[in-house]
Amino acid sequence: SQSGEYESLASIGYKKSTNLNDIERFNEVYQFLLKNFHNDITLEEVANICSMSPPSFCRFFKQKTQKTFTLFLNELRIGHAKKLLQNENYSIKDICYECGYNNPVHFFSFFKRIVKQTPKAFRESLYKMSNN
Repeated sequence: SQSGEYESLASIGYKKSTNLNDIERFNEVYQFLLKNFHNDITLEEVANICSMSPPSFCRFFKQKTQKTFTLFLNELRIGHAKKLLQNENYSIKDICYECGYNNPVHFFSFFKRIVKQTPKAFRESLYKMSNN
């Protein structure tokens, strides 16, 4: 940190382009997703929030999050499922529907892809940790 030898990573004129309108658009989408992730959500519905076409929205969303809209929504749903799995009173099938999935097979597939284990194995690992 005290060396006189350094190389700039960006030119003096570099300015990160942060568009306030883009931030507001993204926040509207994010708030909508937080309130409605447990319902069916279409790409068209979310694109309309931003007054964009679905392809434009997909590019915008990926640019802002480095994730596809579908992956982001599934990560949000699976995060909620992980919280619900802590309560053994909920069946895994009930959790599936509570998180916005209409098909348990899709739920299990996305859960395993994101968490790297099945919902049942995840719940069992929580139980083992709490008993140690």
